[in-house]
Amino acid sequence: MRKLAHVSEYAVLAVLLYRAVVHTALKGRRALSAGLVLLLCAAYAATDEFHQAFVPSRTASLRDVMIDICGATLAVIVYWSIATRRIMPSRS
Repeated sequence: MRKLAHVSEYAVLAVLLYRAVVHTALKGRRALSAGLVLLLCAAYAATDEFHQAFVPSRTASLRDVMIDICGATLAVIVYWSIATRRIMPSRS
C-alpha cells in the first residue's frame, strides 16, 4: 500500500509539472517537456530519499526512488496519450 502511495504521489506531481512546463516555458514542445518533467521528478525523488537518510525514524532507499520515477513516467505517458488524442481528430 505504501509503494502505491509513492506511485500516485509522483504521478500527480508529474502531471502538474507537465501541464505547467508544456504551457509556459516550453510552449508546445511535448517531448522536451516530458523529458524535463521526468528529470525534475527523478531529482526530487533522489533529494527526498537523501533527506530521509538523516531522519532517525526513516531509511533511504534507491528502490523507492525507482518506484517514484516509474509513477512519474506512467503518468506522463498516460497524460500525453490522452492529450494527443484530443489534438488529433479521429478519422471516422
